[in-house]
Amino acid sequence: MALSPLRIAYLWLEKKQFAYDPKRLLIAVSENVKKNVQMNYSLPPQAFRIAYPGVDRDLAIKGSNPIDRELQRDKLGIAREDLMILFVGTEFKRKGLDALLEGFARIADPNLKLVIAGEGGGTKKEYIRLAKNLGLENETRFLGLVEDVEKIYAAADIYILPTLSDPFGMAPFEAMAFGIATIMSSSEFAGGAELIKQGEALILQDPRDPAEIAEALRKLTNKDLRSEVGEMGRRVAENLTWERTTEVTLNAYYDILNKKREYII
Repeated sequence: MALSPLRIAYLWLEKKQFAYDPKRLLIAVSENVKKNVQMNYSLPPQAFRIAYPGVDRDLAIKGSNPIDRELQRDKLGIAREDLMILFVGTEFKRKGLDALLEGFARIADPNLKLVIAGEGGGTKKEYIRLAKNLGLENETRFLGLVEDVEKIYAAADIYILPTLSDPFGMAPFEAMAFGIATIMSSSEFAGGAELIKQGEALILQDPRDPAEIAEALRKLTNKDLRSEVGEMGRRVAENLTWERTTEVTLNAYYDILNKKREYII
């Protein structure tokens, strides 16, 4: 199929924009993004700076009230002895909800409840049907868009995001800030996993595999392991500050200004 003149013009402008210039830098949110750009454009490593996003320090403070936790769980119909598994995402297919529901269906435990926050890009009804077809009507809660997401985090025991493509992925780190034991995709699929060692979260090598997802969830039904992973993840999240992100970004600007001065001189 022939490209339109407008499309050709866009491609030319994009190629020009990404052409290497020693007086320019690209700031990426992860090595994953950097590699993706390099696959499409001939840019050397020195053309990039990596500025990982920070985690809102106040998020966990806002949602740390134990009374709010119990109220939220009561509102969701989740008993005190239940384990609440939380998924937060906007595009359900890209975020891996298909495999998550299939993996969750493999666990025969009525005390596990899966709470899904997000609208799914208009696909929520389709996924409600999928959950019903998998026999998960009583074990799943679809919340739609949530404004006070910190209250949902605070009510959770396990967080999972088997994303298939994320430049970074903020939600797992927000969950870690609460000390929630987290399951996330490997760095092949999620840029943020570059910062995580196995044990600080449970890393899914293939988030498309329902069996691997089911096994990770089963592991975190162990209270001691869940507590250990949650604490290690919390320490990781504490080190991801917006001050650090700002510092890397400003240093990139300073480097560019210095290079421009060299060329002027």
